[in-house]
Amino acid sequence: QLSKLKKAVIVAHEYPDFDAVGSVLSLHMQLKRLGKESLIRLPDADPAMFGFLPQAQDIQKTIPSDYDFDTLFVLDCSNEGRVKDFEGIGFNKEKMSLINIDHHRDNSKFGTINIVMPEISSVGELLTTAYKELSWPIDSEMATCLFSAMSYDTGRFSYSNVSANTLSKAAELVDIGADVSTISTKMYETFTQDSFEVLRYALEKLKVNQAGGYAYTSLPDRKSTRLNSSHLVIS
Repeated sequence: QLSKLKKAVIVAHEYPDFDAVGSVLSLHMQLKRLGKESLIRLPDADPAMFGFLPQAQDIQKTIPSDYDFDTLFVLDCSNEGRVKDFEGIGFNKEKMSLINIDHHRDNSKFGTINIVMPEISSVGELLTTAYKELSWPIDSEMATCLFSAMSYDTGRFSYSNVSANTLSKAAELVDIGADVSTISTKMYETFTQDSFEVLRYALEKLKVNQAGGYAYTSLPDRKSTRLNSSHLVIS
């Protein structure tokens, strides 16, 4: 399938997280290394959040009208509806291929090719494993993107989705040159004024149920408020 690929578009779910963006960037780099033309379309990826990742400047909000692609990669989406304005991409199933790469159990297998592995923690881990099996080299920039993807979707390797393979692949990425210190600082220790506004709002709305032993809060819908929660990474 890749031998026929000339121009690709890579997308992920709306309001993308680090698993989505890190994975998309690593695939973009791999396709370029293979001599394929690749365009990333993530309309609502926030540069303030993801700008530290290698080649994040290649992320675009739209697809140029003259970009005649033949393959669409959809990452970290259980169905087409998770992609913002999927219809606006211009995908033609009669003429193009859709490669669906995901780790969610409810994936609807909507692609021409479906690479779905629900037993794996993240798309970052899935791609790291796939690159190794395909003997596609991973450089330090790809490693940084993939490590950030895995770290985010595993809660810094603390969730129940972490396996021996997860930790093994993460260690390999560190050996290759993943910038763990920068990833940790940028993902978990860097906040904007908007981040603190979201936190303040959440704490003001906090409800504690002493009898049940739990607490909860709520945030307004992004579309119905000026509150900008796109900068907040919850770990």
